[in-house]
Amino acid sequence: MRTTALPLFVAVAAFVSTASRAAVPSDRVFPQSTVGYLSIASVPEMSQRWSSTLIGRLADDPTMRPFVDQIEGRINNRFGELEQRVGVTLEDIRAAASGEAAVAGVRAEGARKTGRAAVLIDSTGRDAEARQLLQKIDQRLVARGAAKSVDGAISVYRLPPEPKDKLPERTVALFYEAGQIGVAEGAELASAMLAAVRAGGVRGALADNPAYAETQRRAAQSAGAAPQTVRWYLSPFEWEIAMRPVPQPGDAPPKKSVMAILREQGFDAIRGLGGVVSIAPSEQRDFVHHTFVFAPPVKGRKGDPAEQKYELAMRMLEMPNDAADLTAADLPIEGWVPRQVASYKRLHLDINNAFDHLGTLFDAMYAYEGAFENTLKGFEKDPYGPKIKIRDEIVRNLGERVVVMNDYTLPIDPECERYLIALDVTDQEAIREPLIRWLEADGAQQKRLGDIDYWEIVPEDEETAKTDNFDPLLPLDEPPAREEEQTRVLRRAAVSLHKDRLLIASDAEFLRQALFEVSAGASLEQSPDLRAALDALVDIAPGKRAAWTFARNDELFRPTYELIREGKMPQSQTFFGRLLNRLLTTEDERQVGALRPQRIQGEKLPSFELARRYLAPSARSVRSEGDGWMISGVVLSKAPDADGPAASVARAGGR
Repeated sequence: MRTTALPLFVAVAAFVSTASRAAVPSDRVFPQSTVGYLSIASVPEMSQRWSSTLIGRLADDPTMRPFVDQIEGRINNRFGELEQRVGVTLEDIRAAASGEAAVAGVRAEGARKTGRAAVLIDSTGRDAEARQLLQKIDQRLVARGAAKSVDGAISVYRLPPEPKDKLPERTVALFYEAGQIGVAEGAELASAMLAAVRAGGVRGALADNPAYAETQRRAAQSAGAAPQTVRWYLSPFEWEIAMRPVPQPGDAPPKKSVMAILREQGFDAIRGLGGVVSIAPSEQRDFVHHTFVFAPPVKGRKGDPAEQKYELAMRMLEMPNDAADLTAADLPIEGWVPRQVASYKRLHLDINNAFDHLGTLFDAMYAYEGAFENTLKGFEKDPYGPKIKIRDEIVRNLGERVVVMNDYTLPIDPECERYLIALDVTDQEAIREPLIRWLEADGAQQKRLGDIDYWEIVPEDEETAKTDNFDPLLPLDEPPAREEEQTRVLRRAAVSLHKDRLLIASDAEFLRQALFEVSAGASLEQSPDLRAALDALVDIAPGKRAAWTFARNDELFRPTYELIREGKMPQSQTFFGRLLNRLLTTEDERQVGALRPQRIQGEKLPSFELARRYLAPSARSVRSEGDGWMISGVVLSKAPDADGPAASVARAGGR
């Protein structure tokens, strides 16, 4: 009796041990060579938290469903590469996950020319859903011509080449072990993941990657006790190499990418960036995020200035922090900033240092050595130019504080967005004459607002010219084309020197508000929504900071929304418009430079006042540290019918 009971006891104990064992964390399963990573700690919990946010409520609002459905469809299309690579969709992950779900991009190794995608899903307690997902993956891959084989616990699918999508012959492998589903490109990667799951995690995994570990440690430290709903990591330069398309026979040689140029210019000192996102951590906050950009010195020490610890153009990134820790009430806001602006940004930048180290990057972007110095000589010696020394007469007279604000004009059209930039000037008299020569050489006309001079630059062809709306948050797809003819630095602007500030505005009316200021009651600094956002920002990111921003997301998004309703979205020059256009433009349209057709049916959208209720103010800060930068931000929460500090701008005294 005892001899027969012992094996049964051992089997039951093993079953109970396996069933009760916690799922292995994905960063202990994915390999150390992972270069991109996104993890949701608990998919069901995230769904619940998401539903309590304003954006989640927007998605559930029947009046907004036509808009949400179309956006979700386009986003799913953009993420279709995951299905193309491993046969898994975002909806599959939502349906099967009972705990963590994670996606990774893994660096190419050996003879492989491209990186590999991998997915790990905790389906503990959802065996039926897990097996349904495995069946779906099997059907999708077999339908694409995959030859299936089984190697122990791993199912292997060998896919034929797909020339249309520039995908070579590939292998997808998957397993289902201890409640966890693993899917990966390559049987070797899947086998390593399976071994890690069986071992409860292994050494040499992503968690042991120094850059990953440091970004996660610093971000988690800033997050404190807040729930870490989402964690992410990116090694930007390794990612660019790992995920670039495989060249096909007959393809033209690829152009050097912006990322390749930045790598050569020393920006690969940025070893990684990663962070955590807390969704609905409190009733007052919908989102709180912390991101650490890890850039340890390549020479010198952590406390050294950028020019002593980095190489080439990377030395431009010198952003001094405030001299002292400032509370929300102490954060300085110029009294002349009008209350109705859509966003306000304030940063400290060593402009002289940035200019001194710009040259090699400028040369690389324009593909010939000496381009920067030749350009400067043109400004100085061209008989038809301004005849100024930009470095000595302009840049040397600029301070470190930069203020940027955005707004828009009514009625809304594709170019309704406007801006104002204010730079501190250390010697207004020294900069005045060379600045005027520069402006006049660009065709600017001197005008007056009251008793104050300003210079207005208007495009030569008013009917066809567009406002230059360069934004560093929208990365270039490729380096700018080299032009032989001299082009204007500013195409449309109103410029003035006033009270030790260089003011550059998109139009004279916006400039007027900075020149003549506004009453105390009409100033941004008195806005309750600003104060609520800054209070939250200082709470999540106390201490010194090099930059901070405030945004009214309803006002920022309004021009884009209205243009969608009017069917003019593809022509939009607003920030959100350009971002959405980049998301919705196909690769074929991008290659030929065609204006895409509008894909979102604007006539189905309700009025913007219904959408406005779901868009709350936000704030973000950047703190310079010896080995990188900490970026923290918060998006407030507000009930659609709520009043109070975080109430909508329309009721809080904005537009």
